[in-house]
Parts: sequence; structure tokens; C-alpha cells
Amino acid sequence: MAYVTEDLILELSTSTGTSPFTLAGAVNGFFAFSSVCSVGDTVPYTIQAVDSNGAPTGDVEEGIGTYSAANTLTRTTILRSSNANAAVNFSTGTKRVGLVLLSRTQKWTQIATATPTGVNTVDFTSVPRHFTDLRLAYSGVSHDSGTSTSINLSVSPDGVTFATAVTVGAAIAASGSLYGETRITNYKENSGSFDGGAASVSTSPTIAAANFGGGWRCDGGISALRVGTIAGNFDAGTITLFGR
Repeated sequence: MAYVTEDLILELSTSTGTSPFTLAGAVNGFFAFSSVCSVGDTVPYTIQAVDSNGAPTGDVEEGIGTYSAANTLTRTTILRSSNANAAVNFSTGTKRVGLVLLSRTQKWTQIATATPTGVNTVDFTSVPRHFTDLRLAYSGVSHDSGTSTSINLSVSPDGVTFATAVTVGAAIAASGSLYGETRITNYKENSGSFDGGAASVSTSPTIAAANFGGGWRCDGGISALRVGTIAGNFDAGTITLFGR
């Protein structure tokens, strides 16, 4: 299962309602979804209803779909539509169904945020599959350990089994606060790299050097992340997960 983006994919369909669409063949000069997709793949899609002259009727929808069976597109997540951003109840007639590069997938979108206190770790589970990269942002993160410590990161393919954690932030005393980020590229692959770092920059403006990097392996890609302290518990700050 992969997240597929490709150029010149456009098909016709006469499916109606809010159910999965049956793809009825490529528009002249374009290619079919089947030329780039396998069953189970996810894709960014657009659907546009047209009249007998090929002019748009006004019914339009875009989102993340699943190539759920041969020549079948299931509309998994609706991102924008002419029906107040809900699934369009398409009426009888022709629709153009295309594979597109959604502009919002090129921007950082917040997935989840946490303000952990009194806990040693915080988990971000069920990471969406339609992004390319992930970013963890740390803002004012601190701990209650009696000795200087740092934050670490672990990855998981299922939200249950996590890898041994690796340090991604500078060691600070309990009076310090960490700011910074970790970026993970190609998180749907079996392995990749991460970079970034967090440093004690509790006053503004200020700058501190704390750069870290490394690699990871996670068969099937990353579906969950765990951020923790090496000693003690978190006692303040915000950790936010973004995707793009």
C-alpha cells in the first residue's frame, strides 16, 4: 500500500451518490488510475461533474481516496467540496475523476498536539498516511528530573512496538525549557532519516546550537511516534505533530 502521486491521470465515471466511484476509462490524452495504482493505494483526487458539452456543472469534490478495488475509487477523506466540504451526492451524468497534487499537502498541517505533564512519554498514534513528511515541534518543553536530561524520540509501525529511543534534544536542567523541532522525511517508507534538534532558548530573542540527525528503520513505515524524557517526567510545554 502506497500513497501515489502522478501526472496525467484522468478518467470518466457515471457513478452517483456518495459511494465509491467506478472508473470507466481514461480521458483521451490521459492515463487510467490502474496504470499507476495497486489495490489498497491511497491517492489525492478530484471529482468534477460536467454536462453533455463537457462544461462543469458546479458539483466538485477533492480529497484523499483509496484505490479499493480494480477501477474503483473510495472517497476516504473529503477535504473540500461544493457541499460545504462534505461528500457530494453526485447526480446522474458524467464526472471527471483525476489524480492531483493538492496544494495543502505542500503546507504543514497540524495533526495533533499534546501538553504532557506528570508523564514520561507522549504518543502520537494513527499518523495519517497522506502526507510525505512529518515534523515534531517543541515549545517550552521542560522536565522535573533532579539531574539534567534531554528528550528522545522513538518510532513504531503499529503504535504498539516502539524502537529504542534516540536523543533529539539538548540536555537541560529542570529550570530550562526546550524549543525546536525534529523533521522526518518519507515516513511511509521502510527507512529514512531525521534531522533537527531542540535547545534551551527560554528567553527571546536568543539562539542556541543543538543539531541532531540520524536514521530509522520501521518496516511498513511509521504510524506512531513517541516523545519521552530520559529521566523524570514532563512538567510543561507543548509538543505538536505536523504533516505535509
